[in-house]
Amino acid sequence: MKRFFYIDFLKAFGIILVVFGHVYQVHDNFYYFIYSFHMPLFFLLSGVFFKYGISIKELLKKRINSMLIPYIFFYIVTYLYWLFIERNMRAESGGVSTEWWKPIIGLFVESPNHNFMAHNNPLWFIPSLFSIEIMACYLTKKYKKSKLYIVSLLLLLLSTLWSTLHITLPFGLVMACCCFTFFILGHEIQFMNNIKQLSKQYYILLFLFIISFIYINKWGGYATNFSLFNPNIKYIFHFYMMALYMIAFSIVTVKCIEPYISKISIISKCISFIGTNTLIILCLHDPLKRAVIFLFTTVQRNYPIGSVDLNRNHSSDVLV
Repeated sequence: MKRFFYIDFLKAFGIILVVFGHVYQVHDNFYYFIYSFHMPLFFLLSGVFFKYGISIKELLKKRINSMLIPYIFFYIVTYLYWLFIERNMRAESGGVSTEWWKPIIGLFVESPNHNFMAHNNPLWFIPSLFSIEIMACYLTKKYKKSKLYIVSLLLLLLSTLWSTLHITLPFGLVMACCCFTFFILGHEIQFMNNIKQLSKQYYILLFLFIISFIYINKWGGYATNFSLFNPNIKYIFHFYMMALYMIAFSIVTVKCIEPYISKISIISKCISFIGTNTLIILCLHDPLKRAVIFLFTTVQRNYPIGSVDLNRNHSSDVLV
């Protein structure tokens, strides 16, 4: 399949936000702002290339190789690293103190209340996306496009119900139901044809920026109270509005600057590399982040280099 630079650009932008969000652990407005739209952006981009009419058998054949095998591989590798190395070296860390058997359950079931993916939390996205694609494969055949959004709304409401009742579902189904609308929107915006028209419409960028700024200042706090792991019906509208505004702003911004960035060889190659390898970055960045923090902590403990206290377990200290 032909690769599109602006898609890789958006994926690179998204994965940088993901990594930064996991490094920047100060739970302020900026932290919650990042978390309000970076994963919805990935669900939407995943929907861009979804092929309507594909059979479940054909989809499974493709996704077992491209999604499930990498997921299981990285899950097991990072679990073994966590089990035999990290738990012994960083026993004071909250996630590391999780019972050894919980991640085994987490391979199939993720629950924020039980910390089943303590060894590598970002992996939750892969089974959730897999569940969304299976749902989309079935629902797009059964319902017309006009009814599909009604179904997606019902799924969203169901996700809040399951969260309220503390019902844990396998393979990220709660998050899948919560974000199904973003996936469908990714297909419906017809990226390949319509997005090219935005590159010259700079006024759209300004308009979206103004609207986003006003919305964030007035209602952003409500959106940041929403969690994909524990969807709350009280904040659904604000979360979706915030996410859609920022996704639209990101898309238009990338399309506006893409013609200039693509001419700078080194930068465009770096962006393409990151965009092409988002799956690997997603699977490895969190354990690597913790290893770097441990290294900094050890160095500071033995060779004091300043006043920064890395023992507080604040990942953002690495940025100082």
